[in-house]
Amino acid sequence: MSTRIQVALGRPGESLQIPYPSGFKGEKSDPRATEIRLNHSFRLLTVDEVAVAEDFLKTLPYSQSLSTGAHFIDPNDPLLSSSHDHLDQIEADQKMTNTRSSPNGGERSVRERVLIIRESYQGVGQMAIAPGA
Repeated sequence: MSTRIQVALGRPGESLQIPYPSGFKGEKSDPRATEIRLNHSFRLLTVDEVAVAEDFLKTLPYSQSLSTGAHFIDPNDPLLSSSHDHLDQIEADQKMTNTRSSPNGGERSVRERVLIIRESYQGVGQMAIAPGA
């Protein structure tokens, strides 16, 4: 399983059926699917599918957005075996706020930092950090 994100349409309106772009090479949540179906109920999508949906929403003649819920991190995500120093470097390279320090004092765990990195970076509508970064 790769990283998955709970996604739903953020504004009232009809459900959407978003076709995968021609030559789509990204990961699908259902390998047999020919389109991404979205409505107001949360469903799990891959990071690649979220990017397709965000691009599609920009083409609509009306305003629509995605609401995101929980992010589910792949237990085999290579960032989970990273050191704090490696995560510091990734955050610096991506111009992200450093997440090493906990708001309550001390250091966050690597797992907590990976979740924040994956959530934050995808949440701003940019390409996701490559899993091996």
